[in-house]
Amino acid sequence: MGAQGRIGLLVMAALAIFTTGCQSSLADERDKLVAQNREMQSTIDRLKMEKSAAPAGTDTSQADGLRDQLAARDAELAAMKAAATNTPGPGPSSAGGDFGGAVATIDPKAGTLTVNIPGDVLFASGQATIKPTSHATLDKIAATLKKDYGSKQVLINGFTDSDKINKTKDKFDDNWDLSYERAKAVMQYLESKQVASKNLAIVANGENHAKASKDLSRRVEIVVNLR
Repeated sequence: MGAQGRIGLLVMAALAIFTTGCQSSLADERDKLVAQNREMQSTIDRLKMEKSAAPAGTDTSQADGLRDQLAARDAELAAMKAAATNTPGPGPSSAGGDFGGAVATIDPKAGTLTVNIPGDVLFASGQATIKPTSHATLDKIAATLKKDYGSKQVLINGFTDSDKINKTKDKFDDNWDLSYERAKAVMQYLESKQVASKNLAIVANGENHAKASKDLSRRVEIVVNLR
Protein backbone atom coordinates (compact mmCIF):
# COMPACT_ATOMS: atom_id res chain seq x y z
CA MET A 1 0.00 0.00 0.00
CA GLY A 2 1.32 3.48 -0.93
CA ALA A 3 1.90 6.39 1.42
CA GLN A 4 -1.29 8.14 0.29
CA GLY A 5 -3.34 5.00 0.99
CA ARG A 6 -1.91 4.70 4.51
CA ILE A 7 -2.64 8.38 5.19
CA GLY A 8 -6.22 7.89 3.96
CA LEU A 9 -6.72 4.95 6.31
CA LEU A 10 -5.36 6.97 9.24
CA VAL A 11 -7.72 9.87 8.48
CA MET A 12 -10.71 7.50 8.28
CA ALA A 13 -9.72 5.86 11.55
CA ALA A 14 -9.38 9.23 13.26
CA LEU A 15 -12.80 10.30 12.01
CA ALA A 16 -14.33 7.06 13.27
CA ILE A 17 -12.80 7.56 16.72
CA PHE A 18 -14.02 11.19 16.82
CA THR A 19 -17.57 10.24 15.78
CA THR A 20 -17.71 7.41 18.31
CA GLY A 21 -16.50 9.74 21.03
CA CYS A 22 -19.17 12.33 20.17
CA GLN A 23 -21.90 9.69 20.20
CA SER A 24 -20.66 8.32 23.53
CA SER A 25 -20.62 11.80 25.09
CA LEU A 26 -24.09 12.51 23.75
CA ALA A 27 -25.39 9.22 25.14
CA ASP A 28 -23.91 10.04 28.57
CA GLU A 29 -25.59 13.47 28.59
CA ARG A 30 -28.86 11.90 27.45
CA ASP A 31 -28.74 9.30 30.24
CA LYS A 32 -28.09 12.02 32.83
CA LEU A 33 -31.01 14.03 31.52
CA VAL A 34 -33.31 10.98 31.64
CA ALA A 35 -32.35 10.40 35.28
CA GLN A 36 -32.95 14.06 36.14
CA ASN A 37 -36.32 14.01 34.38
CA ARG A 38 -37.40 10.94 36.34
CA GLU A 39 -36.40 12.62 39.59
CA MET A 40 -38.31 15.79 38.65
CA GLN A 41 -41.38 13.79 37.67
CA SER A 42 -41.25 11.99 41.01
CA THR A 43 -41.13 15.34 42.80
CA ILE A 44 -44.07 16.65 40.74
CA ASP A 45 -46.09 13.54 41.58
CA ARG A 46 -45.33 14.01 45.27
CA LEU A 47 -46.36 17.67 45.14
CA LYS A 48 -49.58 16.73 43.36
CA MET A 49 -50.43 14.33 46.19
CA GLU A 50 -49.67 17.01 48.77
CA LYS A 51 -51.80 19.50 46.82
CA SER A 52 -54.79 17.16 46.73
CA ALA A 53 -54.57 16.79 50.51
CA ALA A 54 -53.91 20.48 51.21
CA PRO A 55 -56.56 23.13 51.96
CA ALA A 56 -57.93 25.23 49.11
CA GLY A 57 -55.77 28.20 48.20
CA THR A 58 -52.46 26.45 48.91
CA ASP A 59 -49.55 27.81 46.86
CA THR A 60 -48.76 25.40 43.97
CA SER A 61 -46.14 27.56 42.22
CA GLN A 62 -43.37 25.07 43.04
CA ALA A 63 -45.12 22.25 41.19
CA ASP A 64 -45.98 24.54 38.28
CA GLY A 65 -42.37 25.68 38.00
CA LEU A 66 -41.08 22.12 38.07
CA ARG A 67 -43.62 21.11 35.40
CA ASP A 68 -42.33 23.87 33.09
CA GLN A 69 -38.73 22.83 33.70
CA LEU A 70 -39.64 19.23 32.92
CA ALA A 71 -41.26 20.25 29.63
CA ALA A 72 -38.12 22.11 28.58
CA ARG A 73 -35.93 19.17 29.56
CA ASP A 74 -38.19 16.79 27.63
CA ALA A 75 -37.74 18.96 24.55
CA GLU A 76 -33.97 18.92 25.05
CA LEU A 77 -34.07 15.14 25.49
CA ALA A 78 -36.02 14.77 22.23
CA ALA A 79 -33.30 16.74 20.44
CA MET A 80 -30.60 14.55 21.98
CA LYS A 81 -32.39 11.37 20.96
CA ALA A 82 -32.72 12.63 17.40
CA ALA A 83 -29.05 13.58 17.34
CA ALA A 84 -28.03 10.18 18.71
CA THR A 85 -29.86 8.32 15.94
CA ASN A 86 -28.68 10.63 13.17
CA THR A 87 -25.43 12.33 12.24
CA PRO A 88 -24.16 14.21 15.30
CA GLY A 89 -24.17 17.98 14.95
CA PRO A 90 -25.44 21.26 16.41
CA GLY A 91 -28.21 21.82 13.85
CA PRO A 92 -31.97 21.58 14.31
CA SER A 93 -33.64 18.20 14.84
CA SER A 94 -37.22 16.98 14.66
CA ALA A 95 -39.33 17.71 17.72
CA GLY A 96 -41.73 15.37 19.47
CA GLY A 97 -45.29 16.30 20.39
CA ASP A 98 -48.54 16.68 18.49
CA PHE A 99 -48.43 19.70 16.20
CA GLY A 100 -51.27 18.67 13.93
CA GLY A 101 -49.00 17.48 11.14
CA ALA A 102 -47.01 20.73 10.97
CA VAL A 103 -43.23 20.41 10.83
CA ALA A 104 -41.65 21.13 14.22
CA THR A 105 -37.91 21.32 14.88
CA ILE A 106 -35.76 21.97 17.93
CA ASP A 107 -32.56 23.98 17.68
CA PRO A 108 -30.55 23.15 20.84
CA LYS A 109 -28.02 25.90 20.14
CA ALA A 110 -30.68 28.62 19.85
CA GLY A 111 -32.82 27.04 22.56
CA THR A 112 -35.95 27.21 20.42
CA LEU A 113 -38.69 24.97 19.09
CA THR A 114 -40.11 26.12 15.75
CA VAL A 115 -43.42 24.99 14.25
CA ASN A 116 -43.55 25.78 10.53
CA ILE A 117 -47.03 26.04 8.98
CA PRO A 118 -47.27 26.62 5.21
CA GLY A 119 -49.22 29.76 4.41
CA ASP A 120 -51.46 27.94 1.95
CA VAL A 121 -52.61 25.65 4.77
CA LEU A 122 -53.74 28.61 6.86
CA PHE A 123 -54.85 31.23 4.36
CA ALA A 124 -56.22 31.72 0.88
CA SER A 125 -53.98 33.67 -1.52
CA GLY A 126 -53.64 37.30 -0.46
CA GLN A 127 -55.89 36.81 2.58
CA ALA A 128 -55.38 36.87 6.35
CA THR A 129 -58.52 35.01 7.39
CA ILE A 130 -57.73 31.54 8.77
CA LYS A 131 -59.27 28.72 6.76
CA PRO A 132 -61.73 26.53 8.69
CA THR A 133 -59.84 23.50 7.36
CA SER A 134 -56.76 24.54 9.36
CA HIS A 135 -58.57 24.77 12.71
CA ALA A 136 -57.77 21.16 13.63
CA THR A 137 -54.04 21.80 13.11
CA LEU A 138 -54.08 24.99 15.18
CA ASP A 139 -56.17 23.29 17.88
CA LYS A 140 -53.51 20.61 18.34
CA ILE A 141 -50.73 23.19 18.35
CA ALA A 142 -52.58 25.22 20.98
CA ALA A 143 -53.14 22.12 23.12
CA THR A 144 -49.43 21.21 22.96
CA LEU A 145 -48.37 24.78 23.80
CA LYS A 146 -50.63 24.79 26.86
CA LYS A 147 -49.69 21.30 28.01
CA ASP A 148 -45.93 21.30 27.45
CA TYR A 149 -44.88 24.95 27.21
CA GLY A 150 -47.41 26.81 29.34
CA SER A 151 -44.96 29.37 30.75
CA LYS A 152 -42.72 29.76 27.71
CA GLN A 153 -42.58 32.82 25.46
CA VAL A 154 -44.04 32.17 22.00
CA LEU A 155 -43.18 34.33 18.98
CA ILE A 156 -45.44 34.14 15.92
CA ASN A 157 -43.62 35.09 12.71
CA GLY A 158 -45.56 35.96 9.57
CA PHE A 159 -43.93 35.67 6.12
CA THR A 160 -45.05 36.21 2.51
CA ASP A 161 -43.61 35.62 -0.93
CA SER A 162 -42.18 38.46 -3.04
CA ASP A 163 -45.29 39.02 -5.18
CA LYS A 164 -46.80 42.48 -4.88
CA ILE A 165 -50.26 42.89 -3.38
CA ASN A 166 -52.76 43.17 -6.25
CA LYS A 167 -56.13 41.55 -5.67
CA THR A 168 -56.45 42.68 -2.05
CA LYS A 169 -55.02 46.21 -2.25
CA ASP A 170 -58.14 47.44 -0.48
CA LYS A 171 -57.18 45.36 2.59
CA PHE A 172 -53.39 45.38 2.73
CA ASP A 173 -50.89 48.08 1.83
CA ASP A 174 -48.01 45.71 1.14
CA ASN A 175 -46.45 42.36 2.10
CA TRP A 176 -45.43 43.75 5.49
CA ASP A 177 -49.05 44.51 6.22
CA LEU A 178 -50.22 41.09 5.00
CA SER A 179 -47.59 39.20 7.02
CA TYR A 180 -48.52 41.18 10.15
CA GLU A 181 -52.24 40.46 9.78
CA ARG A 182 -51.56 36.76 9.23
CA ALA A 183 -49.37 36.50 12.33
CA LYS A 184 -51.99 38.45 14.28
CA ALA A 185 -54.76 36.10 13.10
CA VAL A 186 -52.80 33.08 14.35
CA MET A 187 -52.08 34.77 17.66
CA GLN A 188 -55.75 35.61 18.17
CA TYR A 189 -56.74 32.05 17.33
CA LEU A 190 -54.29 30.66 19.91
CA GLU A 191 -55.64 33.14 22.46
CA SER A 192 -59.17 31.89 21.73
CA LYS A 193 -57.92 28.42 22.69
CA GLN A 194 -56.67 29.75 26.05
CA VAL A 195 -52.97 30.00 25.22
CA ALA A 196 -51.82 32.71 27.65
CA SER A 197 -51.85 36.13 25.94
CA LYS A 198 -48.94 37.33 28.10
CA ASN A 199 -46.70 34.70 26.49
CA LEU A 200 -47.54 35.62 22.89
CA ALA A 201 -45.89 38.15 20.55
CA ILE A 202 -45.94 38.66 16.78
CA VAL A 203 -43.43 39.77 14.14
CA ALA A 204 -44.08 40.79 10.54
CA ASN A 205 -41.31 39.76 8.15
CA GLY A 206 -42.99 40.44 4.81
CA GLU A 207 -41.01 38.84 2.00
CA ASN A 208 -37.76 38.81 3.99
CA HIS A 209 -36.12 35.48 4.89
CA ALA A 210 -37.35 33.80 1.71
CA LYS A 211 -37.11 30.04 1.28
CA ALA A 212 -36.16 28.10 -1.85
CA SER A 213 -39.52 28.75 -3.52
CA LYS A 214 -42.47 31.11 -3.24
CA ASP A 215 -44.65 28.29 -1.90
CA LEU A 216 -42.20 27.65 0.95
CA SER A 217 -41.72 31.37 1.60
CA ARG A 218 -45.43 31.84 2.37
CA ARG A 219 -45.59 30.57 5.94
CA VAL A 220 -46.19 31.24 9.59
CA GLU A 221 -43.62 30.11 12.15
CA ILE A 222 -44.49 29.61 15.80
CA VAL A 223 -41.25 29.84 17.78
CA VAL A 224 -41.14 28.69 21.41
CA ASN A 225 -38.29 29.96 23.57
CA LEU A 226 -37.28 26.89 25.60
CA ARG A 227 -34.92 28.77 27.92
